[in-house]
Amino acid sequence: MSTLNDLLTTLREAEDGLLDMDMSELQATLGSVRHKVDDIHEVMSRLESESERMFKLSKSFAIRKKSLDNQLKRLKEYIMYSMELDGALELYGDTHKLKLYTRSSMKVKNQEIDSSLFMDYPEVITRTYAFDKNVLKDKHKQDPEKYAFLMEKTESKHIKVSVR
Repeated sequence: MSTLNDLLTTLREAEDGLLDMDMSELQATLGSVRHKVDDIHEVMSRLESESERMFKLSKSFAIRKKSLDNQLKRLKEYIMYSMELDGALELYGDTHKLKLYTRSSMKVKNQEIDSSLFMDYPEVITRTYAFDKNVLKDKHKQDPEKYAFLMEKTESKHIKVSVR
């Protein structure tokens, strides 16, 4: 079976007089072109339809994922609340263990940068008068006393699930 390009080339050559075709051959070639165009349109329609269906599914999956993430977050908050209320740090099931732990980290304080801060801490402030947070965290690790004024300690509670 000929490709669309081959059929169109044949018609062009016949039109330019490079190829001698009788009327029945010309009609057959034109019919083949029409058939190819219809087949191509059918494939394009199917692909567009499948693409649209996949797009709608992806939106539906994103909504479902968000819902499941919210349910998981609420369940973890419920467990943490219950454990904190009871003072329990660990709970045991038949096969799993829940452990409540606190994660501490240092965070750069949100504050206005004035000229005095710029003079005292020029190595951690950018030209746009903002803290370079990565540099500040590194400097704080090296000299905690000097940079303590710019940092604050944050704590967050988490649940760890493990097999007993």
